[in-house]
Amino acid sequence: AKAIRDPVAPAKRSAAAERKARTGTLDDGTPAHSFRTLLEELSTIVRNTCRTPQAGAAVPTFDIVTSANPK
Repeated sequence: AKAIRDPVAPAKRSAAAERKARTGTLDDGTPAHSFRTLLEELSTIVRNTCRTPQAGAAVPTFDIVTSANPK
């Protein structure tokens, strides 16, 4: 197939790629992201380092990782 394909012709999208572009979702229902929207969603996930209010500096801290905001 490679030998008969025109290297200058634009690429043809597959049926799955057309469906993803049309609906904005993948086959399993999860959202399809552009790089910008992926970064926007990932920016909602943070790691908070916590310490109890009465604890001194010698007391160990613990981390809480948030989950992504549901849309």
